[in-house]
Amino acid sequence: MRLIGLIIIALVLFIGVTFACLNAEIVTINYYIGSAKLPLSLLLVIVLTLGALCGLMVGLKLFVVSKRETYRLRHRLKIADKEIANLRVIPVQDSR
Repeated sequence: MRLIGLIIIALVLFIGVTFACLNAEIVTINYYIGSAKLPLSLLLVIVLTLGALCGLMVGLKLFVVSKRETYRLRHRLKIADKEIANLRVIPVQDSR
C-alpha cells in the first residue's frame, strides 16, 4: 500500500513538473492597485489554491451549521426521551 502511495506522489510530481515546463510563458496580471509578471503555471497554481481555500471556507461554514443543528436536535431528543420515561412511570388513572 505504501508503494502505491509513493507511485501516486511521484506521478503527481512528474505531471506538475511537466505542466510547469510546458506553461513557462510569462504573463502580466493587472489588478486594481498594480500589475505583476508571473509564469503562467505559477498563476494557475495560485488561482487553483485560492479557489480551493474559498471552497473549504464555504464547506466549513456548512459543516459548522450542520453540527450545530445536529446538537440541537439531539438535545431535543434527549428531553423528549426523558419526558416519555417520566410519563411511563405515572400510573394511569381512570377518568370515571
